[in-house]
Amino acid sequence: MPGIDYGLNLPKQGRIPVNPSGGLLACGHPVGATGLMQAVFAFWQLQGTIKKHLGSGRLQIKNPKRGLIHSHAGTGTYITVSILERT
Repeated sequence: MPGIDYGLNLPKQGRIPVNPSGGLLACGHPVGATGLMQAVFAFWQLQGTIKKHLGSGRLQIKNPKRGLIHSHAGTGTYITVSILERT
């Protein structure tokens, strides 16, 4: 996202934000809770309440319409993809 330094040397910015929270870099990887946190973060984005929950609005995507969550468990045994949409 523009203006956010994730500590990575990214060559360019695309049109669609991916992992504005930093993904697993920011949340650790607690077994079973990772997918849930992805869903919660996507839900907060769609609600527009990132600032309320994180104390800063810097990670809030402007006018989000959809959120995609991809999660897998074990060695790829269970894989889920969920798409949330704001109506």
